[in-house]
Amino acid sequence: MALPGTAQVSTPAPSPAPTAAAELQAARDARIAGRMNERDYFAIVERLGPQTEVAPQAPAPPAAEAQARVQALRQQRIEGKVSDFEFHRQMATLGPAAASETAPATLTMSDEFERQRDEIMAGARPQDYQFAYPPGADVKGEVLEFDSAIRSAMSDAGIPKHLGAPIFAAVDSLAGKFANASPQAVEAHVGSVSYELRQAWGSEHAVRAQAVADLIAQMAEKHPRIGQLVDAAPWLLADVGIAQALWNVIEHRTRKRA
Repeated sequence: MALPGTAQVSTPAPSPAPTAAAELQAARDARIAGRMNERDYFAIVERLGPQTEVAPQAPAPPAAEAQARVQALRQQRIEGKVSDFEFHRQMATLGPAAASETAPATLTMSDEFERQRDEIMAGARPQDYQFAYPPGADVKGEVLEFDSAIRSAMSDAGIPKHLGAPIFAAVDSLAGKFANASPQAVEAHVGSVSYELRQAWGSEHAVRAQAVADLIAQMAEKHPRIGQLVDAAPWLLADVGIAQALWNVIEHRTRKRA
């Protein structure tokens, strides 16, 4: 069974490059949701990638406006209406602007902004994740066993509530897509994911990829059911959205320890 992906809300941009970034993110969401095949997706990546790499940042808005936009963006993130990629892209500009000295003392980088970030990235309890199953799905037996296992593994790894459903949906989509695929098809998929992550992460790719692999290994070691799955079908986690989500968790954890 394949589950629907999460919706994407993009902010209109005045220049071609941000528009290309929004189109690329929409393609990523469509791929995760199974609405776009690999060939069409990577054709879009090849076409839009160079534009997004050189896209200039939008000018920072006035502090008061930035604060209002941060609050709206935060709510959209909590509701799952804005992807993790888009949230961090916009916050790169809005966060510092909202915390500027000219802003009213309602949001600063040292208190309110950090508190909101911590709230958004807080690890969830197993029962807090909202996995979507098709109407009439019989969640019992092996399905229920996997559901329980992935909930526990996500919770122990500190994955926040809003990232649980997209990760589960991506795994479910890959399971349906490659269950009977040839080794060559699986290898091509894994290679394409690696290529896209190299494009997205650039010089940080090796460090981030290793950190993500280490986190997955920790989850597999602590949760035997997840370990069996990773050993039998490691390609189930070969997904750009999953890798980025896990990296965001790692990055937040590392920043808090610094």
